[in-house]
Amino acid sequence: MRLLQLTTVLVADDLTTTSDAALRTAAALRDAGGARLHVVHVAPAGTAMAAHGGVPAEDQHAMQDGAVRAKVATDYTPHVLTGSAGEAIGPLADRISADVIVTGRREHGAVQSNRRLGGTPFDII
Repeated sequence: MRLLQLTTVLVADDLTTTSDAALRTAAALRDAGGARLHVVHVAPAGTAMAAHGGVPAEDQHAMQDGAVRAKVATDYTPHVLTGSAGEAIGPLADRISADVIVTGRREHGAVQSNRRLGGTPFDII
């Protein structure tokens, strides 16, 4: 009997090393709860990824590289969305019936004066 019963874990990946801990945490939750793992990257509107309407090969490789770097098995479902992470992740979580959403921390030095503390996680919920 599992102490933790999960069916779906969703983790946000910004394709940088700051997501590694979130990927590892999500994989640990997947393994502990017997869940499926979904990894989402949200490309800001107006970027090359958004302009292609999908995932260019180099971005697909970046997602795979992040999973390898974080030592996460390749057993996950990738999702690429465009727009604001705070507005895009919540509807995906609803659509896949995510039990838990894991987000990483913001990279040091990336604090923007126009963002409130906890911005993206609060926007998601």
